[in-house]
Amino acid sequence: MLRQLLSRRSPAVGRWPTAQALIGHDLDTYDHGEGGQTGSSLPSARTGTSHRIGVPAILTGALSAANQNEWISFIKKRMAGKHPGLTLSTIRPTDDDRDKAFAETQTILRVHPKTKLVMAISAPAVPGAAEAVRQAGRTDVKVIGLSLPNINKPYVHSDVVQTVVLWNTRDLGYLTIQAGVQMLQGRLAAGAASVQGGRLGTLQIRGSEIILGPPLKFTKANIDQFDF
Repeated sequence: MLRQLLSRRSPAVGRWPTAQALIGHDLDTYDHGEGGQTGSSLPSARTGTSHRIGVPAILTGALSAANQNEWISFIKKRMAGKHPGLTLSTIRPTDDDRDKAFAETQTILRVHPKTKLVMAISAPAVPGAAEAVRQAGRTDVKVIGLSLPNINKPYVHSDVVQTVVLWNTRDLGYLTIQAGVQMLQGRLAAGAASVQGGRLGTLQIRGSEIILGPPLKFTKANIDQFDF
């Protein structure tokens, strides 16, 4: 089947954009404790009650990265909609480097001491930020982010990293094949509103993107079930 796809004169091309607002969505995890109770200090937009406001910061890979800037825009929209009045303390680049994420987090904690949540949207930045928080002894600061389970297990188990989020890699690969076969067979036309995703059921198509669904959330309760 793959050989048939590649042999086409005008082969179909797909890409795997990261699920929009993975971290923005997980603000609610931090707020409402779906990923573990943390004594959150974020305000609750759902209940209208006021908690102590803990300022979040963002660690990105590069300030010029278009995809990460898109994620940041979704984080800001989520904050505005779910946590009105909450503002970011800062957005800092890490060059996708764990050591730089460590150093940037140290600076954030020193310059912006009211920071209570570090959101890292670069895989190496999550453990880098977590190590800085751990060494600072800031038990009032939590880290969440887009990353891999193995490099974050020690920090998840020590309650520094509350939640690691990632697209479901198994389902993503499965869906890619399902969609590719249907495109080859002419069963997935341009402008379609949905696609049959096999064991995943019927999935929505938004523009040119198939919406896979909620991301994986790695927490203390399940992170040891994954090995990558």
